[in-house]
Amino acid sequence: MDLRWQMAMLTMRARRFLKNTRRKFYMNGNETIGFDKSKMECYNYHKRGHFARECRAPRSQDTKHKESIRRTMLIETSASSALVSYDGLKGYDWSDQAEECLTNFALMTYSSTSSNSQVSTDSNCLSSCLENSKILKEKNEQLLKDFRTYKKYAITYKTGLESVEARLLVYKKNESVYVEDIKILKREIYLKEVAITELRRQLELAQKQKDEIQLTVKNLRIHQRI
Repeated sequence: MDLRWQMAMLTMRARRFLKNTRRKFYMNGNETIGFDKSKMECYNYHKRGHFARECRAPRSQDTKHKESIRRTMLIETSASSALVSYDGLKGYDWSDQAEECLTNFALMTYSSTSSNSQVSTDSNCLSSCLENSKILKEKNEQLLKDFRTYKKYAITYKTGLESVEARLLVYKKNESVYVEDIKILKREIYLKEVAITELRRQLELAQKQKDEIQLTVKNLRIHQRI
């Protein structure tokens, strides 16, 4: 009921605005609401096809002193044909349209009691839209909650990554130290191997000298017995 009342009020306001401005309007982007100039009569020159303000004939001086002459003319619009009260000096009177609009509103109010009325359809549509809006709001809240959770995870992972990178940097520094230590140890091992080789050579030489001395002593004993 409120929707139809608002539509009726908007119709009345639009017609009043049309009366004041005399401009063309469009319905549904295609249909034009305006005047059929072929049925208009100029009250200055009394010819059809144009308004008095568009008349090129000299303005009659008697017209200024004449009283307002009211005529009733048939105006065709894109929606319907209506009788419009024409005031020769002041323009067009849409009061009949306002009364007709109120009558139509009364009929619309009566028809709104039907179960198949447009108001019921709009109400169902509004309920469906509200339900969909509620569902979308819940989904949006859930997505925001998930986003906050994942953001916390990202911060935790970033902190862990920074810790790992710091450890890796320490390991790289230690690796260079370990490499130097390994080189020193390898050199020491090499030197020790050289020393061991020399000691073995000296041991073999000493063993040979020992054998020679023992042989000499043995020979001397044999000669002494003889």
